[in-house]
Amino acid sequence: MIVIFIIAVVAVLLDQLSKLAVVGFAIDFSNPIFTGMLEKEGESVSIIRNFFSFTYVLNDGAAFGILENQRWFFLIVTVIACAAGIIMLLHMPKKHWLLKISAGFLFGGAIGNLIDRVVIGVVRDFLDAVFCEKWFGFSFAVFNVADVFVVVGVILLIIYVFFVHDKLYPEQKKEKNG
Repeated sequence: MIVIFIIAVVAVLLDQLSKLAVVGFAIDFSNPIFTGMLEKEGESVSIIRNFFSFTYVLNDGAAFGILENQRWFFLIVTVIACAAGIIMLLHMPKKHWLLKISAGFLFGGAIGNLIDRVVIGVVRDFLDAVFCEKWFGFSFAVFNVADVFVVVGVILLIIYVFFVHDKLYPEQKKEKNG
């Protein structure tokens, strides 16, 4: 569990420090406590022309702005999901390295955005994949480092479930079939 904890802490630190550097910190957005590279919502700066930008967005919903203004829902779901994940991990006698990394990424990403929701009331997003609109004709949602950790954590978890779990726990598969 210590490896999972360390990965989660590193993920939270990377998320929060990147948010501070790029969009700063404010509880009252008209009077920021700390300003980053971008000072106001909607401001954008190109990092790699026609490919990637930093764009300041305050998100009070989930990905792509769905479920806007549902702060308490996201707070409760995040806490329940993290608690359920910890309980599940504690009951697993064998923890494959892929599961540890996945869990650390998922917890770190979830906690990074949870910090924003608790302290600020919204999530600070700034990573803008401009190439999606230029190359594919659709605008991808602006996201943050915590979101990257969650997505990569989910992908690793899917790989673990489909390719590793049954090899670690073959007796459970036999019990279900027999």
